Amino acid sequence: MGIIVVRPGAEVRRLEREVIAQENYLQEYLQKHPEALPLDELKPGGKLLVLAREFATASGPIDALAIDGDGAIYVVETKLYKNADKRRVIAQMLDYGAALWGAGVEAFMAQALLHGELQTMLADRFGLDEDDVATAMASIEANIEAGRFNFIVLMDQLDERLKQLIRFVNENSRFTILGVELDFYKDGDLDILIPHLYGAEVRKAADGGESRRSGRRWTESEYFARAADHLTPEQMEGVHELYAWAQAKGQIGFATGTTYGGFTVQFPTVSARPLFKVTAQGAVVIRVSRLGEVGEAFRDWLQATGVFAIHSDRKKPAIDIDEWLPVRDRFFRAVEEFVSRRA
Repeated sequence: MGIIVVRPGAEVRRLEREVIAQENYLQEYLQKHPEALPLDELKPGGKLLVLAREFATASGPIDALAIDGDGAIYVVETKLYKNADKRRVIAQMLDYGAALWGAGVEAFMAQALLHGELQTMLADRFGLDEDDVATAMASIEANIEAGRFNFIVLMDQLDERLKQLIRFVNENSRFTILGVELDFYKDGDLDILIPHLYGAEVRKAADGGESRRSGRRWTESEYFARAADHLTPEQMEGVHELYAWAQAKGQIGFATGTTYGGFTVQFPTVSARPLFKVTAQGAVVIRVSRLGEVGEAFRDWLQATGVFAIHSDRKKPAIDIDEWLPVRDRFFRAVEEFVSRRA
């Protein structure tokens, strides 16, 4: 299918779709223009930071590794339509995901450092403050540990069998696989690329077709709907239990903004600021930097009572759901005793 180019005072021209000759072109274009992946069709307002090309894993280099402002991780493989077996790319990406998961958080962060300071890149790309950067970093770690990755096939043309395979995997597994097809046109020295996203319709159906990301303050229903995208039923049960406990013992608040969903837990007799935040990924983030002495005392109290092993030099400790869920009763008691002592 061609496109029509109309310039004032010039002849109307029809451009025909052209063939991309080298996969390297797709990789370079993606790194320079991450908006080529239309993430906003999956997450309204969403955008990507391409962390690196040729990101090393034990299963070989990933063509491009990207993250979004929520700390979600995207494994991107570029392929051309002329490749003999395009469906094999699905297995290849899953192999990369298994390698990232198997290597763990430390190996991921060490490899990421080769391409820049991750916290700085997150802040610059998404305009995050310190607390939101800490939340995103906690989400990245949690996603690696749980093996939660999004897989994207970027091609000049997706065939129908690959589209069907993407739909099948998304419908029948916990994996999220997306296909992005780039229509390529040339007009003199101008390159025109038009992206088309496939696979997002399954996630949109699960969301009910409504965005839960807005600039206003989040609500309880919006938070739990967002959390359900990230957590298992058992983890969701634990978050509901934490929420009910916080309602009974303290005060609940909700985050604002277009990116982050989370609720805060405040104990007014201890501080005018929330004692901690619970992200949509279930991580408990202690806001030491905002709480000052109270935050340091709370962090040290949890450490001293043996509930969690928290490094004293971390200003925004993030406790993953897999850490607090098995000891949630001890965590609740420790918080209650801390509040009682500080009141």
